[in-house]
Amino acid sequence: MGSKPEVSARPSRFRAFFSNFLVGIVGTAASIVGVFLAVYFYFGSVSYPELVYFVNPVHTIVVKQGTASRLGVVFDGHPLTQDVTASQVAIWNRGHQVIRRAAILQAVTITTEPRVPILEATIRKTSRDVVGFDLGRTRFAEGEVPVSWNILEEGDGGVVQLVYAGDVGTQIRCRGVIEGQRAVREL
Repeated sequence: MGSKPEVSARPSRFRAFFSNFLVGIVGTAASIVGVFLAVYFYFGSVSYPELVYFVNPVHTIVVKQGTASRLGVVFDGHPLTQDVTASQVAIWNRGHQVIRRAAILQAVTITTEPRVPILEATIRKTSRDVVGFDLGRTRFAEGEVPVSWNILEEGDGGVVQLVYAGDVGTQIRCRGVIEGQRAVREL
């Protein structure tokens, strides 16, 4: 006749350790913290473009029509009867993904609202020369300035100064679509 193996009356050290109430609490807390950290680090590592723009709230009046001044403005041989104002717009990539020229799905354009003629647009500053920031000059009369670049890495961008035939109430907007972003965001 075979004998039954003898079963120990006291639990093993391994079982006793994991049966402890405090070990259960610490294990549960560590699991919850682990899930939150996994979600946090996942979203922190996701790469995305974020093209943003900021219009400097200070608009400079170059010429105010109707004031007691003997100063007149002539543009391309024609006298201007509107106010002339200057504004600066900063455009940059705030995201973690590179934005190349090929990623522009709909032209990125600075516009005036209401549409007033842009007399001059100049690049005042770029983050780096390799960015290749460029302005189109064919739609100034319609109040539009197309903006393009070779590459915008994280933090890259430029500052554009506009001189337009309008008052300080004229709004400046930036429109366009790039791959991975439906619209340029205003800050």
